[in-house]
Amino acid sequence: MIDGIEIMNLPLILSPEQIDNSPLDFKSIVSRKTGALSEKQIANYKGLWITKYSTGRTVLKGSITTFKHGNNCKNLKFKELNNTIDELCNVLEIDPKQTLLNGVEIGVNIKLKYSPDVFLNELLAWSKTKPLQWINKDENYLQFKRSQITLKIYSKSKQYNLSNHLLRYELRVDKMNYINKIGIRTLADLQDRNKLKEFSKMCINSFDELIYYDETINLKALKVTDKRFLERCNNPKYWINSTLHHNTVRKNKKKFISLVKEHGTNNFHNIKKLIEERFNLLLENSVQNYPLAAKDETQNSVHYYPPANNCEIQKSV
Repeated sequence: MIDGIEIMNLPLILSPEQIDNSPLDFKSIVSRKTGALSEKQIANYKGLWITKYSTGRTVLKGSITTFKHGNNCKNLKFKELNNTIDELCNVLEIDPKQTLLNGVEIGVNIKLKYSPDVFLNELLAWSKTKPLQWINKDENYLQFKRSQITLKIYSKSKQYNLSNHLLRYELRVDKMNYINKIGIRTLADLQDRNKLKEFSKMCINSFDELIYYDETINLKALKVTDKRFLERCNNPKYWINSTLHHNTVRKNKKKFISLVKEHGTNNFHNIKKLIEERFNLLLENSVQNYPLAAKDETQNSVHYYPPANNCEIQKSV
């Protein structure tokens, strides 16, 4: 559910003696050329990067899921999230109500019957937002960036070399004004179930703006007008650089998605339902977790990691 967090002014008031007795191990950066010490010290504590500047400002960035489980393959249930925030605040001796957030990620991992790449490769646009894409042998990753938020969709299967087909769907808030309107400002607000429900709705509803095709469509079986329409619209440039009136674009998008839903067999529209179901289960602490299965590149077998590295799976589409 909640994963990455960013706090640009961490109210860390630990004395040097307290830091020495804490799990935090701050390291100074030394220039290899001049031998000069940097004006900042950095500590990596269980996946969270904490940077202390000479000005007195302290910054925290990282994955709260990794802080809890050692990786971010498993979604945090609501109770786990609450306990994890309490644990973090106890270690740092900070008050969550006084700890302002500057960025936060919310998302879920969902299981598909097919490789996440099948869906990722069919994505055309997120409304009129141009996609940024990275593809390599380890990860297939798509990012749609706007002024206040970023939609991230990628393959957890490739990231962790899993035998299960796991897709990560995540909304990152880059400007807190976007969620201040639902009352999320501090670390403590992430412990409020009602606020998280509203936040999760934002993530769920973002799927409605995605525009995607489905290569399983048999174009030869369609009416000529529908075939030409799909061929014309199956191009990111049509949606991103369109000079058509926004009402026309909205109408064409509705028709395009309807035709894809009717004639495609991958049923990509069901992904939204999976996202919603997963959020509901996480908020009610009802998710069942299964072993994290990783491919063995040298043998045709599956290895299971210890429970601490578990990855959850649910009914697939």
